[in-house]
Amino acid sequence: MSSVETATRVSDAVAPPAAASTSSTYRPGAVLLTSFRIEALVGSGGMGSVYRATHLLTGATVAIKTIRSEYAADPRMAGLFRREAQSLRRIAHPAIVRYEGAFAAADGHMVLVMEFVEGPSLMDVLRNGPLPARAIAALRDRLAAGLAAAHREGVVHRDLSPDNVILPGGRIEDAKIIDFGIALQERSEGATLVGSDFAGKLAWAAPEQFGLFGGKVDHRADIFSLGLVLAAAAVGRPLEMGTSLNAAVRARGTAPDLSALPAALRKSLQPMLQPDPVKRLASLEGMLPVDQRAAWIGARRWRWLAAACLVVALGTTALSLWEVDAHDHVLGRVLGTKPAAARKPTATVAIPPAPTVLTEARYGGTACHAGHVAPCGSGILTVRQGRLVGSWPAADDRLTNIVEGSIDERGVVRLRWRRVDAGENLLDQAHLTGTITAARLQAAGKWMNEAADVQIVWTRIN
Repeated sequence: MSSVETATRVSDAVAPPAAASTSSTYRPGAVLLTSFRIEALVGSGGMGSVYRATHLLTGATVAIKTIRSEYAADPRMAGLFRREAQSLRRIAHPAIVRYEGAFAAADGHMVLVMEFVEGPSLMDVLRNGPLPARAIAALRDRLAAGLAAAHREGVVHRDLSPDNVILPGGRIEDAKIIDFGIALQERSEGATLVGSDFAGKLAWAAPEQFGLFGGKVDHRADIFSLGLVLAAAAVGRPLEMGTSLNAAVRARGTAPDLSALPAALRKSLQPMLQPDPVKRLASLEGMLPVDQRAAWIGARRWRWLAAACLVVALGTTALSLWEVDAHDHVLGRVLGTKPAAARKPTATVAIPPAPTVLTEARYGGTACHAGHVAPCGSGILTVRQGRLVGSWPAADDRLTNIVEGSIDERGVVRLRWRRVDAGENLLDQAHLTGTITAARLQAAGKWMNEAADVQIVWTRIN
């Protein structure tokens, strides 16, 4: 296998057993979607191919995953591809492959554009033997943080394995999780994409993925798979979990044998590898290092702002009480302080006020595309606790504009504007940067596919 791995690979487990034809392969130098120059074919399978490409506008190297036109018309195959795009666009974490966009090419191919990651898979590395304890700890922290971010968005990977973990430059601490093609979205309505079909790889799947213990698959299935991946990293090979469906089901009836693992690791993995999901570790949040937990809590910035204001208030009160004995010697004696005249001069420390983030507001006005496409449309965007969300019909009422983003303490907004069709297929997107005040929101950027300018100039409407 090449040492160059993409941020995703074609999943033969869900692809029909057909060989990729020459007509389905893009040659180096071909320009796809007017913006991406194909550099090399990285891998191919029955369902499609993965390429390394260059974005002509930015010069960035990206991975392009395609599904062949004959399978794009198959609702199940197209659904798997669409599910990957829908899952990735909801997750933003350095341990998860970065999503750039999903498009329909003129030749009928469906195209998913992602971050390109160069490096071996974890499985490739384990062929050289087990990892040292320090590397296993780094791998645990990295993968747990990435999966926790996915779970917070209601996305369950369901296919975590050493093949789906890529190590950029061979660095464990930079590991990335790929291949969300069969991911389950816990917040979706109705049946899951694959219905009652088995989803995942035999050696790494949780008992409930085989229908055991009630068969309900949620985020705890990823916790079980992560436990198996970390155990394999410690011994340099997968645990014995069955090589056939019947053997795999039998192996899930009891907890895996961890006797070959170091005692400390064995203790931490046992809660993750309980066969019954009810008895299994309930969340990966508790496994995260303190600094990463703080970063997660920091996403709920309003709580920290409230805490900061409280600290400032308490500090101000304390300083005031320290000074009262200059005017009230009785209270000074109660507090145990010396008269002001008896104390040594001290420097005054100014505590800056806590930053203010707009928490509730609505902005509306014109949202302008490229002039020849759709001059302007009326949009409304809502601000809630530092997040911005808005949507409105496009000029073509079969399409929808969706805008979402964030505000930092300085009033800088970063937005992602997407145009989607009725099936929520991404047609184009733009990343915008701008500013927001109590009265006005403005931001600008470019469409990725059309390379056309796009801007928002809205005023506050409440």
